Amino acid sequence: MTKLKIRSLLLLWFCIGTGMLQAQPSLNDYLNFAYANNPLLKSGKNAVKSASIDSALVRSQFGPQVGFQGDASYYPTNGKWGYDVAISNKGMLGSVVNFDQAIPFQNQMKPQLNAASLNRKKALNSLQLTRKQIKRNVTRQYLVTYGDQLQYRYNREVLDTLQNESNVLLELTRANVYQQTDYLAFLTNVRKQALLVTQARTQLLNDLSQLRNLCGITDSGVVALPAPQMIPEGSQMTSPTAFLKQYQLDSLRLLNQQEINKQQYQPKLKLHADAGYMSSFEKTPGTNFGGGAGLSLSIPIYDGHQKELKQQQIILKQEDLAAQRSYFQHQYNQQINELFRQLGQMESQQTDVDDQLKMVNQLIRANRKLVAQGTVSIPQYFMVIQNFIDLKNEQSLIRVKRWLIINEINYWTE
Repeated sequence: MTKLKIRSLLLLWFCIGTGMLQAQPSLNDYLNFAYANNPLLKSGKNAVKSASIDSALVRSQFGPQVGFQGDASYYPTNGKWGYDVAISNKGMLGSVVNFDQAIPFQNQMKPQLNAASLNRKKALNSLQLTRKQIKRNVTRQYLVTYGDQLQYRYNREVLDTLQNESNVLLELTRANVYQQTDYLAFLTNVRKQALLVTQARTQLLNDLSQLRNLCGITDSGVVALPAPQMIPEGSQMTSPTAFLKQYQLDSLRLLNQQEINKQQYQPKLKLHADAGYMSSFEKTPGTNFGGGAGLSLSIPIYDGHQKELKQQQIILKQEDLAAQRSYFQHQYNQQINELFRQLGQMESQQTDVDDQLKMVNQLIRANRKLVAQGTVSIPQYFMVIQNFIDLKNEQSLIRVKRWLIINEINYWTE
């Protein structure tokens, strides 16, 4: 995320907190904060940068290597004590610049460059999976918090309605239309509803705090969450590309490791040279400047069957990887089918609850007139209101459950 975008989000939060704006932070705002603050994403980005450096490291290993070596030594002798002069020369002074250059055979650099490229692709894919996981977690918490908000609003609206009805019923009770015991029973239910409102508000604040913690937000003000726009991004036929890519990259890395193992048994040729000063000061030390060059060749002949043993290890890893991928694909197919089945079930239940709410609303309006006339008892009237409360809560639960299912579908298929 760019610095400008982060500053814009911070300004948004400041304005909301100070009452300068009526707009409220949306799901995308919370996601952007989570992307900006989550240390796993920052670590993943650094892993991609580090993997990008690997290619340069490989090339540098096959490039020219230049070094300096200096040596000054003195071995005293007095005829009775000291090293053999033929070996020690009594001492030496040397200052040499070394040059080494590997000469690759048959694209010896290619497998290592491929390994660096595959590591970078794996780091990029891991970063994408981390981002998907963050989106999944933040969206889920946002939906849970929005569900709490719906519950609080519905219960608050019902409480306001009951308090208004209480005033009407009090007048009817005073006019002896209803008994005082019926009114007191109704008043008890009003107080129960007030307790439900308090509990709903507490739950809303707790889940809102968890949402902010998940996004790295320190603000503690109360905000109203706008309704999210949740639609399935994939279908039952969608392939989980990002998840399967991990297995594909691991398979390619094993194949490339075979090439690296083969490379270790190829001849290695190296050009070396040096130039400088080296003298024992025995004769004409002023003429001991010099230099030299040469080639070194190494050819592996026998290593105790290490090549075959490494190949067996790679084959075992390939078998494990194939089994893991097959198991994942099977589990994915089952899970995605189940999620779409549950989605259809929630949509059907939502339609049923919406139809019931329409009928209950009509029943409440009719009973409100009958209550004013005194032809319907207060307990009967409250039963209708309680049915409306239950259906409203069920409607909000189904709505949030549906969104949670869509969130899971998008996590696997998006």
